[in-house]
Amino acid sequence: MSDFYFDSELMATLNGQRIGSSKRIELLENIYRFGSISQAAKAIPMSYKAAWDAVNELNQLATEPLVIRHTGGQGGGQSILTAFGRHFVADYRRMQIQHQQIMQQLQHTAASFTLSPSDQLLPHDNQLTATISHMVRGSINHEIQLSLPQNQLLIAQIPASHSQYLGLAEGQSVCAFIQASAIILARPTAQFAISARNQLQATIGHIHMNKVNSIIECHLAGGLTLNALITRTSAENMALKPADSIILLIKAPSVLLTTVPA
Repeated sequence: MSDFYFDSELMATLNGQRIGSSKRIELLENIYRFGSISQAAKAIPMSYKAAWDAVNELNQLATEPLVIRHTGGQGGGQSILTAFGRHFVADYRRMQIQHQQIMQQLQHTAASFTLSPSDQLLPHDNQLTATISHMVRGSINHEIQLSLPQNQLLIAQIPASHSQYLGLAEGQSVCAFIQASAIILARPTAQFAISARNQLQATIGHIHMNKVNSIIECHLAGGLTLNALITRTSAENMALKPADSIILLIKAPSVLLTTVPA
């Protein structure tokens, strides 16, 4: 059966000017995560010059700076994603999820006569609203403990400078973003021990597979759902099935935070 699909990229603009591909959004997210343009560029990957030029262009297009660079000092300086930049990225990700859902609906219509259901994948990025219940403020990083429904906890680790810039405090509501590819799945065992700070118990819901990847819907307590993106081979090797108990492993630095607009 021949492949037939719709393809569309969400293209963000600033003051009517296109900002480029989604790689620039990923660059901003990595600047938020690492506090460094060079490290952010390596994670994509992107050349340092291209990343530097992208940041300069974005700052020139925006009514407010998205990234502020501090040179010198201990550690050689930092790059900080501003509050305006964080809201811009958060809004983009929200719209991207809605955009993916619309495209999935179109794809589902086309699939009724061209594709088998196994060739389809659903949107898989995750966004949770949580409350800060506790903070450990280190000199380099802050550890943020987030309260989820039914006494579930999620730990985020972000640069101290970013935490201070956000004005994070206990009792504050925040949005947590977790890329599906950052979630590792594990079977619960009696001797289970691993360094990942976040180990969330869940039950597998739907499993969506294509020829290469699988999206595993994981249902947590309190009606929460997180999607994990793993390879089809991994899903088959683990013999994952709906209703199976599973543990979601998420490293604390993989949890991105932004404030909830008032």
